[in-house]
Amino acid sequence: MLRIELAGIKIQINNKYKYLRRLCQEYLCDFETPDMEITPDAREIEAQLMLQPEFPKSYCEGVVTYREICRKLPLFNAVMLHSSMVEKDGKAYAICGKSGAGKSTHTSLLIKNFGDRVRVINGDKPIVRLVDNEFIAYPSAWKGKDKMGEKITAPLKALCFVIKSKENRLEEISDIDAAELLMEQFVIPKEANSVSKFLELADLMLKKCKVYKLYCDISDEAATLSFNNFMKEE
Repeated sequence: MLRIELAGIKIQINNKYKYLRRLCQEYLCDFETPDMEITPDAREIEAQLMLQPEFPKSYCEGVVTYREICRKLPLFNAVMLHSSMVEKDGKAYAICGKSGAGKSTHTSLLIKNFGDRVRVINGDKPIVRLVDNEFIAYPSAWKGKDKMGEKITAPLKALCFVIKSKENRLEEISDIDAAELLMEQFVIPKEANSVSKFLELADLMLKKCKVYKLYCDISDEAATLSFNNFMKEE
């Protein structure tokens, strides 16, 4: 068993393997009563192992654990937003896209070109929580294969969907066009009360945050386009 805190939520995990403790070392927390309790489902671990046989069962337990956490997050006004979440000038910006679209590459280009003016909150699976009517981006222990992330938080201002292209251009899209793209970035809850809250949060996120499509190649020019436009001051 271990106890961690993510996005201000106290979580008890009834784990079997030591991998999770190593993964969550930065987030270990001592408390008496958890807000959420997770017992990784053995059947889901076996199913995950079949999908990723190259990884040990301990790793698969970690995947299943975070998935279960994400399914319960809406009950705490929070969601996991599959993205590379970066911070610039005290504000958070989510770089989204399908697997292989170039989220990590684009993030690396931003860091290469703008140094410590851009920091990574979480490179793969950050948590976004509604606090005082504002969405706040939080880090998590699940940082993706590149292990990018710092323990910093910032208000989420915009989302950008990266699309591979031979030309670099940025376009703002409407809530309706953004909705389908955004839904692909979440872990959908199972329980009815969580689903209802999840849909409410997703709708509010689209109302509060601007959403863009970035058509780009792997170039410094693409990073500059993001930095000066999508990640602009309001």
